[in-house]
Amino acid sequence: MELNEYKQIKNRRYSPKEVLAHFIISNGDVVNKEFNSMVSSLENTFIKNINNRTILEKVDITLLKKIENYWSLSIGQAMAYGMIVFFNLGFENKEFTEKEITDMFVYVMKLYSPDNAVEFVRTKFNAKDNIENR
Repeated sequence: MELNEYKQIKNRRYSPKEVLAHFIISNGDVVNKEFNSMVSSLENTFIKNINNRTILEKVDITLLKKIENYWSLSIGQAMAYGMIVFFNLGFENKEFTEKEITDMFVYVMKLYSPDNAVEFVRTKFNAKDNIENR
């Protein structure tokens, strides 16, 4: 990633609906639904769509209506939620459908505030690097 792209993504804020759209798009880009592949795809999706303001158009409106939070998420917080969502879906042997991803994201947002999600990922996955610096 070039320095300009890095600065853009580090300073960018995302709504939970935008984050959900990134989860759904990244899921479609992965054949192998292993955790590391999913996280890598999610990172790439955020990078590829830095300036994509029409990303919400790629998600079914009924799924977007399930999101009730009006937070402003950093890339680190968005990635933390993604890691939790994808890990939980895999752990529970659920299918990686748009509906399941949405339902899990809504559930996880009820359990963890954005900062708590980051802290949970640091603890759960022994993240050596600062997830906020992703």
